[in-house]
Amino acid sequence: MATVTRREPDTGSSASQASAHEGEWLVTLDAPGTNGDALQVSGAPRVGARLSTLTGGYASENGLFCTAAMPARIEGSLVDFIIRAQFESRPLRRPVEPSATPTAEPASWSFRLLNHRIAWREDWYGTPYQSAAKRPYQPIEFDEPGLVLTHERNENDTLIAQSQWLNSINADLWLGFGIGCVKLTDIDFRPIYNQSFISHYRVRREFQIRFPLSRNIVTGVPPAATAQFLTIGGWHGTRLNEDFYDINGTRFTDTAGANRVEPTLLTANGLALASGDAPCYMRFRDFQEVNFGQLNIVLN
Repeated sequence: MATVTRREPDTGSSASQASAHEGEWLVTLDAPGTNGDALQVSGAPRVGARLSTLTGGYASENGLFCTAAMPARIEGSLVDFIIRAQFESRPLRRPVEPSATPTAEPASWSFRLLNHRIAWREDWYGTPYQSAAKRPYQPIEFDEPGLVLTHERNENDTLIAQSQWLNSINADLWLGFGIGCVKLTDIDFRPIYNQSFISHYRVRREFQIRFPLSRNIVTGVPPAATAQFLTIGGWHGTRLNEDFYDINGTRFTDTAGANRVEPTLLTANGLALASGDAPCYMRFRDFQEVNFGQLNIVLN
């Protein structure tokens, strides 16, 4: 029956004092054999094994894994071998064999937090930035936190056409995020060759994700998706006659019937806003809206 013995190092110290990252084992086969036969003996070091599970291993060495095992036959013997082994505090990652179907390999993805610079037109409680005369102030820029999703996988060249989606936003609920909350900000295509031919592409996409906040003017539509402006103003006459008119050409007047000489709050139809009515904002769609579900991205 083959035997395995952990050897003490040449320094003469005990096995428990030996280097935690190196070791030697004497393997004696029950019949003449090869280096490979020595590595197969139970208790002998082999790549990936915990040091504590090997012959002569200690419980305190449970966190060390074999990363290299080098057997050598003892000169003059057909059955005795020395195996010198190296260990590290994490298991060795075995190389992944190339898949026959690269596009079937699992995707990799990650999230990170990033500040987005955004111009706010209203405060946290929904009050527009405007003067007492209802003139809008210049939008104020602030940093607002959001997520960045990075997704990478193998794809066929048929998906390259989706590069036109760059800077588009999600038109539908996607990965649990609301409409207009996700923007595709970066696409990277890297060809993978099989000999001299392109086998497939490694595609990495980045998405910026922002959540609807109470400061959004249009319910459910975040400022990242749209630009929104207070409807104020009106048609006016010559530079010498600064009277203001609605879209139908009717002059705006104040409560005393005098012609207005200041911009007036408007409805979405360009008419004067009734007293006490909430200000009206016009929404402009700045980005192409796309059904991201066509990307078939699943986070699992």
